[in-house]
Amino acid sequence: MESKAKRSPVDSNPLSQKSEDELAGEVMAEPLQAESLPVVPQTAGPDTVALEEEQVKDEIDIQIDLLSDPDWVVRREAVITLGEMGDERCVEPLARALRDGDWQVREVAIEAMGQVGSPAVETLLKLLRDWEVRKYAIAALGKV
Repeated sequence: MESKAKRSPVDSNPLSQKSEDELAGEVMAEPLQAESLPVVPQTAGPDTVALEEEQVKDEIDIQIDLLSDPDWVVRREAVITLGEMGDERCVEPLARALRDGDWQVREVAIEAMGQVGSPAVETLLKLLRDWEVRKYAIAALGKV
């Protein structure tokens, strides 16, 4: 008795009858045959620059708002971020952070003022008159 081998639906699929090498060759050939599109270089126009500046301004405002968070860790991270931004708009908020109730926030504020650099010098010199933050101002000036 001769039994016919049953063919599964997979065996009847024309793709399943091709070898892996044949399929790979077809797949690889498709992108090569695709119509090539011209590459247009991206240039930063005035709109792009304005948008980036607006995003930075928004980020600075967000970080400044976080300086009033009740959690000292959040305030510390905001101070670190403002220092990394290095923008002169960060100077006054960082100067206020030198008066924070938590020593860890004050410590990173010193580093942050140093990262801002020369825009922070004038504010730091004014802070030398205040005995409560004088030592922090001196340390920050040493980092500029």
